[in-house]
Parts: sequence; structure tokens; C-alpha cells
Amino acid sequence: MLAPKVEGIPIPCTASALIMLSALRLYWSYAEAAGLAAGDLFKLWKGVFPVFHVVQKPHTVNGHTHLYTVIDHPGAVTIVPSRANRYGLIRQFRPAIDREILEFPAGTIDPPEPPLACAKRELSEETGLQAGQWIELGSFFLAPGYSSEFMHIFLAEAAEDEPAGAHPEANEEISPVEWWSLAELDAGAREGRIQDAKTLAALFLLHTHLRSHS
Repeated sequence: MLAPKVEGIPIPCTASALIMLSALRLYWSYAEAAGLAAGDLFKLWKGVFPVFHVVQKPHTVNGHTHLYTVIDHPGAVTIVPSRANRYGLIRQFRPAIDREILEFPAGTIDPPEPPLACAKRELSEETGLQAGQWIELGSFFLAPGYSSEFMHIFLAEAAEDEPAGAHPEANEEISPVEWWSLAELDAGAREGRIQDAKTLAALFLLHTHLRSHS
């Protein structure tokens, strides 16, 4: 099999190289959509998108060392905005699945940014909201089979509109906040209208929090 080429550069046909090739093609498609030069990788990875590293990690099992291809991730947050016993969802277009999806606001931590600071920033950017009280509902590894991404879930209570409104990044396509009751969220999850994993996990943690404070 001949090695594929990226911008004229031959890439070895290993599993990790093909994963990286797919990631680069996806990032370049984002770059074109954002009006960047496809080859401007430094600006693309550092200035517009979070830095995710595809790496190979050795691990010994029964005396044999194996290489595992994984994504080294800085971590992320998901925010559950709350207002008058209703909870805020957004609809965001996700290029990986080529469609819009219902989810709670979320974003990637920009190290050394603390998770709570990231949550406040992302809530403001994606929804134009600020919260009167913040509660961490829980945290978990999102996909430990291939990624180190560690997700923090926050409840943003008494959410109010900021005068400036939402100001998502140039590459983000996000609808205004929709306020759902808890029963509507449960129905959305049960009926398959909410299919985002972090949002489903956040809903479970929200229920756990509400039961413990009832």
C-alpha cells in the first residue's frame, strides 16, 4: 500500500499515522471554513482550536509491552444552566457527525485555566449567561478507551442574561438557549432526542444532586 500524502508530504501507513491523517484533514476543513490557510497549522492548532495530541503510550501486559494510540487532552467542562426550575440546552453543529445536536454548553480547558474559570468563560461565550451560584456536580473520564479527557460538570444556578449577549468563537455555530423542564429533559433522553454523552451524564448527575437536596 502506498503511503498517503498530506500537502505533498508522505505519511507512513501505520494505525497512528492514519488517525493523525484523519485528524489533520478534519482540522484543515475547519480551517477552510474559518477562512484560514489550510497549511497554517500553528495558527489553527494554537489560536483557533484546542491542542489535542495523538500519542503512543507503552504499557506492559503479562510481560509484553504494547503501544496504545491515545489522545492526550487538557480536560473540559460541561455547564448545566438553571433558571426558575428550567435548564438551558443549546443546539450546536458538530462537523464530526455533520449535524446539529442538543447539548448543555461545554468547552475545553485552556491550561493553566482552572475548571471553574473555564466553565464561567464558556457559559458567557456560548450563551451570554452568567450565574449567581456555581456547584460542581461531578467529574469523570469521558472516553478512557482512547482519550485522557477529564470532564467537570457544573450547575450554574440563577443564570441571568449578560448585556453583551452570546459571543461564540468564529468556528462555532450555536443556537440561542432553550429552557427545558426536568421532565422534558428526561423525555428527551428517553426518546433519543438528546444523544450527546456528556449531556446525558450531566443529566444523571443533576438528578443525583437534586435528590440529595430535596
